[in-house]
Amino acid sequence: MLSPRSVIFTTEQVTGRQWVGPLGAAGSVVNVVGTTAEIDGGADLILAEALSEDLGVYEALGRAGASTQAVVVLPGFDILRMTKYMSLGAVRAVTVKEYTDGRLLTYIGSKVLWGDIFGVAKVLPWGVQIYSELVSTHEERTHALGSVTHLARSLGLRTKYREAIELVLDELLMNALYDAPVGADGESLYSEVEVKERRGLRAERPAIVQVGCDGTRFVLGVRDSYGTLKRSTILEYLERCARSGGEIERKAGGAGLGWYLVAKNVTELIANLLPGTATEIICVFDVQAPRQQLRHLERRVQCGFQSYRFHRYDSITPSGGNLFQDCGGVGWPTIS
Repeated sequence: MLSPRSVIFTTEQVTGRQWVGPLGAAGSVVNVVGTTAEIDGGADLILAEALSEDLGVYEALGRAGASTQAVVVLPGFDILRMTKYMSLGAVRAVTVKEYTDGRLLTYIGSKVLWGDIFGVAKVLPWGVQIYSELVSTHEERTHALGSVTHLARSLGLRTKYREAIELVLDELLMNALYDAPVGADGESLYSEVEVKERRGLRAERPAIVQVGCDGTRFVLGVRDSYGTLKRSTILEYLERCARSGGEIERKAGGAGLGWYLVAKNVTELIANLLPGTATEIICVFDVQAPRQQLRHLERRVQCGFQSYRFHRYDSITPSGGNLFQDCGGVGWPTIS
């Protein structure tokens, strides 16, 4: 079996040497180049450092082959530049340089090169306990919010982190329970249902919540079994909100301002998409940072089932309990 080929573009030799190891650890043969003209548009993975616009990285990635996937490293936080690069067909992730370490590069490289994309456990070191719960009703949503908040409190997280985690989880569950479900005709089931009337609804396919923490990063994931979210939706709302200062009207059934609020309260925003089957949104909170700032934006679309390691819930009867074997996680710990 031939190893996948990766190309690193950077104008700094030290950076190139630092990035070779992590991508090699993901199983690829790595080549480092110093000009955009040397970027092999047919490589399996391109890791490109875009320190300035005049380097021509955007244009080079725009010419990448159909099967090439790319990761862009920016010099600092800039949500408009992030969405600009993410709009390119080849780009799978955009990160900020000071946040780009060996852990992150190996994680991204492995996902991009081998396609095994779903699951919170992939974001955390081996051995970290993952807690899971199914959610299909308003009551179960409330319970999950309380459970995650209690878990964060038991880990000693400060109030500002707990509030950010609760806000993001609430938004992701609203999307998974009320925006994602569609009927046989592909039309949204609840887009016209008022918020106050949603309390009595029960999702046919429950969402799954997964969380874990390694002491530095608190990781939260919400997955639905519909796969209706499009990558363009997230990028469109992030860009619109950034340009308007977040002033977008919130309507029943809409995602609008919600995605911007999520992005403003997390360190990493990861969208794993399997169209027509599942959407998983993973958010990472740096619980040692003075404040949350988006430093890693990622979307990954899986088109085949060769790496299909997660479970669908079409045949599961919602019971309101915790999910153990199917999610690789355990129920919430008892909080005294």
